[in-house]
Amino acid sequence: MKAQIISPKTKIDFQTYYEFRWRMLRKPLGKPRGSEKDDLEKDSCHVMLIKDKAVIGVGRIHFVIKNSFKKAQIRYMAIDNKFQKRGYGTKLLLALEEISIKNKIHDIFLHAREESVDFYMKNNYIRNKKSHLLFNLIQHWMMQKKV
Repeated sequence: MKAQIISPKTKIDFQTYYEFRWRMLRKPLGKPRGSEKDDLEKDSCHVMLIKDKAVIGVGRIHFVIKNSFKKAQIRYMAIDNKFQKRGYGTKLLLALEEISIKNKIHDIFLHAREESVDFYMKNNYIRNKKSHLLFNLIQHWMMQKKV
């Protein structure tokens, strides 16, 4: 079965989505449930990559619009380790970029974990500068792309 992109809609969909996000991005760092969310969840577009009825990837995009400043930010993107390096990350990333394009926002930025910088560069993102150190452990890089 091919992997498909869906947006979580039901309470169960969102529980599954956030559980995956926590398991992939926060649990390995010893962080509690709830640390995988922020105050922009309700104002964001969420996507899940499903294969054989299981979530294998997630991602989120939200928009920053102030006067003439319009950008989209991708956050909380993760692919199950067993499915990495098979094109699924690119499929998920393209779905998030398409959401931005449909909303007429063509400037996307993100803060990539150091281990993910090469992935984003292969997808035509430009690495700008070091950004923050997540939980004083993981270096992030500011990256951007015009779509």
